Amino acid sequence: MAEPSVVGAHPIVPIRTGAQAVEIGLEVNGAVSQLVVSVQGTSVTAGSFATVSGAVVTRDYAGAVPFHLLVPFQKPFPADGVLEITARPVLATGSLPPQQVVKFDANKPPPSFRESPVSVRSVPEQGGILVEVAYTGDVADAELSLLGASGLELRTVHGSLADAEPKAFALTRRMKAHPRSDTPGRVQFFVPSLASTSIPPDGVVIADVSLRDAFGRAVHTSAVEFTSGTDFDPLLGLVLRPSPLLLSDGFGQREQLSVTGRFAIAGEVDLSGPFKGVTYRSLNEEVVGVTQGGEVIARTNGQ
Repeated sequence: MAEPSVVGAHPIVPIRTGAQAVEIGLEVNGAVSQLVVSVQGTSVTAGSFATVSGAVVTRDYAGAVPFHLLVPFQKPFPADGVLEITARPVLATGSLPPQQVVKFDANKPPPSFRESPVSVRSVPEQGGILVEVAYTGDVADAELSLLGASGLELRTVHGSLADAEPKAFALTRRMKAHPRSDTPGRVQFFVPSLASTSIPPDGVVIADVSLRDAFGRAVHTSAVEFTSGTDFDPLLGLVLRPSPLLLSDGFGQREQLSVTGRFAIAGEVDLSGPFKGVTYRSLNEEVVGVTQGGEVIARTNGQ
C-alpha cells in the first residue's frame, strides 16, 4: 500500500495584488492527521514578502477543506509575486515521505484547454459518470455543471435544460475539483447517477466547465456527449464464434463469423457483419481470407 502523500495545493480564495494574506488548502492521499508546510513568497520588484517555515497543520475534521493554512504577507502581494508551497505528511512511522512542491506564479499566463478538452464516460461499477478535463498551464480549481437526460425528453421540452431536470439521469451544479500531482494536466469529476433513473441509450450529457488559476483568471468551455458513443459506454469484451473455426470442405468453403460486444451499459450487442465498427484480418492470407463483413474463405490447407 502506498504511503500517504500530499498531492496538491490551492488558494481558498484567489490571490489579488495588494492582498495581505492568503489561505491555502492542501489535498492529500491516504489517512493523514498532520502536515508540515513551508511557504516562501518572492518577487523581482519587492523581494521576499512571505516566509513560513515548518508549520504543522492539523486536519480540520469539521471544515470543508481538511487541511488549510493562513499565510500572512510581510508586504502586500506584488503584481509579479511567486508563492512556493512545500508540504509533506507527518507519518506515525517517523519516516519522511517525498515533499510536494506547488507554485503560484503571477507572471505566468492563464490556463488553457487542450484540444477536445472534455471527455465523459460511464462508470457503471461506481454508479455514475466520470468527466475528465485536459488543460495546459497552472490551474488552482475547476468547476463543473452537468445535466444528463434522454434525447427524447429533451425534444419533448424543446431543448430546455431547466424543464428536463426533473427526469435527468445525472445532474450537478458548480461541482468543484482541484488538480492533483497523480493526474498531471487533467482534472477529474465523478457525478453520481440519480438513484431513481438509469442511463438511457439515447442519453445526452451537457457539461459546462471552467478552470481558474490561483489569481482568479478563468477560462470556460462546454461539451455535449451521447451515451451511445463508445467512449461513453466502454467496451468490456468481445466474443467471437465459432471458436475454434474448422473449414474441412476444402478450397472455397465460407463461414460467417459472429461477433458479440459486451458494453458496460448496453450489455450484449451484435457486431457481426460490415459497418459495425469491427475490422477483420487474416494472419495468413495464403491459407484463409476474410471479407470486410467477417466471412472467412478457405484457400488451402493450413492453420
